[in-house]
Amino acid sequence: MKRHDPWLGMVLGLTGSTLCASMVAQAANAPAAAAVEELEEVVVTGTNIRGAAPTGSALIAVDRQQIEESAGVTTSAILLETPQVMNFGITEASRSGNGGAGNITRGVSVNIRGISPFATLTLVDGHRMTPNGTTGAAPDPNVIPSIALERIEIVADGASAIYGSDAIVGVANLILRRKVDRPQVSLHYGSADSYTDRRLGAVWGTSWSGGNMMLAFEHGQHSNLNGMDRDFFASDLRARGGADFRVTQCSPGNIVIPANTGTVYPIPASNVTAATLVAGTANRCDNIKSIDLMPEQEHNSAAFAMDHAFNDRVSVFGQGYWARREYSFQPQPPTATLTVPSTNAFYVRPATAPAGTSVQVQYSYVNAFGPTNPVFANTGYAETYNVLGGLSVKLPADWRVEANASYGRDGERNNSLGILAAAQTAALASNNPATALNVFGTSTNNATMLSGLVANVSIAPGRSIQRTYDVKGDGPLFHLPGGDVRAALGAGQLYVSLLGGQTTGALTAPATNRLFSDRTIKSAFIEFAVPVVGEANAVRGIRRIDLSIAGRRESYSDFGTTSHPKFGLNWKVNDSFSAHASYGTSFRAPGLSNLRSIATPGIFVQSYSDPLANNGAGGVTSGAAINGGNVNLGPEKATTWSYGFDWTPVSLPGLAFSVNYFDLNYKDQIIGYLSNLQILQNPVAFGSVYQRRPSDPAGSAAFTALLQGLINEGRTLNPGGTTAASVLALNLFVDGRPLNQAVTKARGFDFDARYRLQTARAGTYNFTLVGTYFTSFLSGATATAPLLDELNRINFPLQFVSRFTTGWDSGNGWRARASINYSNGYLNDLATPNQRVAAYTTVDTRLTYDLKDRFAASLLHDLSFSLEVTNLLDKDPPFVNIAPSNNGGGGFDPNVANPIGRLVGLTINKRF
Repeated sequence: MKRHDPWLGMVLGLTGSTLCASMVAQAANAPAAAAVEELEEVVVTGTNIRGAAPTGSALIAVDRQQIEESAGVTTSAILLETPQVMNFGITEASRSGNGGAGNITRGVSVNIRGISPFATLTLVDGHRMTPNGTTGAAPDPNVIPSIALERIEIVADGASAIYGSDAIVGVANLILRRKVDRPQVSLHYGSADSYTDRRLGAVWGTSWSGGNMMLAFEHGQHSNLNGMDRDFFASDLRARGGADFRVTQCSPGNIVIPANTGTVYPIPASNVTAATLVAGTANRCDNIKSIDLMPEQEHNSAAFAMDHAFNDRVSVFGQGYWARREYSFQPQPPTATLTVPSTNAFYVRPATAPAGTSVQVQYSYVNAFGPTNPVFANTGYAETYNVLGGLSVKLPADWRVEANASYGRDGERNNSLGILAAAQTAALASNNPATALNVFGTSTNNATMLSGLVANVSIAPGRSIQRTYDVKGDGPLFHLPGGDVRAALGAGQLYVSLLGGQTTGALTAPATNRLFSDRTIKSAFIEFAVPVVGEANAVRGIRRIDLSIAGRRESYSDFGTTSHPKFGLNWKVNDSFSAHASYGTSFRAPGLSNLRSIATPGIFVQSYSDPLANNGAGGVTSGAAINGGNVNLGPEKATTWSYGFDWTPVSLPGLAFSVNYFDLNYKDQIIGYLSNLQILQNPVAFGSVYQRRPSDPAGSAAFTALLQGLINEGRTLNPGGTTAASVLALNLFVDGRPLNQAVTKARGFDFDARYRLQTARAGTYNFTLVGTYFTSFLSGATATAPLLDELNRINFPLQFVSRFTTGWDSGNGWRARASINYSNGYLNDLATPNQRVAAYTTVDTRLTYDLKDRFAASLLHDLSFSLEVTNLLDKDPPFVNIAPSNNGGGGFDPNVANPIGRLVGLTINKRF
């Protein structure tokens, strides 16, 4: 049996003694209990003290009306309309950013400021969500139906002292609707060129004496968007001033004679004979053109919330959600460099080549199977749920104790098929035309033989379980001239486990690898809200000063202990002007899958954008990358400062303006570069994670021995069809394992300006300008890299992102809104010469007609119609000179621009 943590016991004892002392001291003066109080209390993000606003940190809020008028059809799309939330890392359209490599089931996450998806903590009503993904890395906000949301609150400031691990950059809190007086149904359909999306949502609620309940359901689906449907996506970018990223693994392909100094013989499209194979320029092709830019996704989700008060002292509450998502992603057709022996029934050797018994052929299966054969699609699902219940007891002296527990589970799975290396080798060696693989294009391959090659299975499951137990008390301690000093304190326990692995190999006898990891985290916290100056002691220029002090300690069963303080200050100067400031430290423990990787140890042959390829002209180079866990990882740590002001001039009703300055020092970031195919473009930053084959014989032999040692470890060779010989022939090695190697120092401003103008006859006008502006962004990609100014460089946050919205409400049913979304241009230093990428500006519009109380006796009563157009001007993404891959790229940057184009949607809302 494990011993109890003495520090935790001490804090629990302190919690109990503080509660008792405060209640005894104030019980005599406590007011008489009123009737059963209102059940629904406002959940405020950034504090554990009931009824208090977050002190020192700016709060970004999206209310129910903004959610209903959003062009986004999912919770994540609504979040992305907030400039502080950026589309970096774990997204469904790209796997190239931080965290993208593990996102094989194509989920999404919240990434405040674009720094890391793992540095943002996502909550539901202030409680942790079940982690999603096969690596159990980060919650997916889309598991919550958007119709179930009352509002969204974002604190873009460190909050580990309040919420614990992961709240390094900030917190996103998804707050559920608790009371729904009338059922509501929402139907949406959207269409763009070669793309559609649809959504059906419904919410129902009921109330009874002392209680209420909400139930919501959502069904959504969007089609895939294939690269062949977008002209701006390609490998050959020369016509747009870019590079030629086409490859030589083609159909028809190229014959390479290694013994003849690597001479290339392009295979002609027809009449292939020994005499027509002439040494020359290699065939080049665009195999990547047929990949999906957006996967096909279908989801069903549900959420509920319930409250019931037994009397004026005791109440219970519950909430939960369930979601299942299925997806399909089309990768490029299989490619390989094949060794074809002379026994092959279709063997052809160039007449001018030296004698030999085999040739190498750079080959693509694109013509054999077609560019988008669904047999190679990555398919799978993600299913998750979380249920939470709690008890709240009102004590004397306005104290309240709350206890809650939750259980959550997430199961995910990715499936794919590829070419089985053993079957491919046998087909290449066969002298029977019916069973031999013809890579020379002299005849059509036998269909039965081809189907027999697709026998390499890869299945990656993941299962996460989360259990939480929390107890807290909060209430007033004593009175100061400025008001009551209030406190919140408590303790909790979080248990998480991860079961994952891979099943790979021949369909008939695949090998299965499974790994189980778990941890228990005990925590204790205390928080004080101190009203230094209030109404009773206010003076000119100091109407109110509030101070908050918070601290949290966490003890990990597998890692160690850590403590986080946070201090906040609010200063109200007068009725129009107030200021705030905060300081704190935050922490993130290594993820379970970072310490012990659930993925089968593998060697991944990947194509890297390389400025030294083609004798310095630039192109791609194939390299061997490895994955795996790292038990020596340390914690991620951050220090955050913020301060700002709010101005709501009494003389100008309807105007509100706020500015918040942030300063983040984030070090020892855990990051791996398995999916980053651009590292060769920056040898100063990434030189410590890759090696090129030395030119001297001894160095080359040692490099080959390194690759052979990795093969000898039994690592799986990827993609399917890769052979040991082809790995040993590579000239590049990349260490893709996670390391404590990144440092980020970011500073900047968030701003929010709003003006509401009400007229007597022309309705109400609303104007909003929100955005974020970085003043500096210094980053070190690895432990050996110097801190570089990464501001406005590709794959890093942009300096200026903003959204300007103007809205009009006629008051008699008509509403209109238009938004201008702006992202500034930036430097693409992955291209040689460096490229200046243009700014990206899009316009979204929405026109609504609400019948409201018209037609009271028919189904038309309280029916509304909305026409939405996202990217009204059908603006293509700005051109970016980067190589395409299964992770994005190919002429545009998926981290900044949306490839869908103009999307026209119709939404119908009905309240009953």
